[in-house]
Amino acid sequence: MEVPFEVVREDWNEYALEGGVRVRVKASDAKIGRQVDAAGNYTVNEHGEPAVLVRYALEVVTAKGSNDDTD
Repeated sequence: MEVPFEVVREDWNEYALEGGVRVRVKASDAKIGRQVDAAGNYTVNEHGEPAVLVRYALEVVTAKGSNDDTD
């Protein structure tokens, strides 16, 4: 069952590779849902945590440049 949500923060994960290559990756949520059982009740996993389903898109950006921390 899809549930409404508010984006609080979307950050980039940045990785520095050999040769000055930078890879930046960001996951953007497209849809978030709660898993429900046959009776329509929300389900939980084996740890008692809510079973949540996330459909997302990944943005990947690569660049060759300096290895400093500036954008």
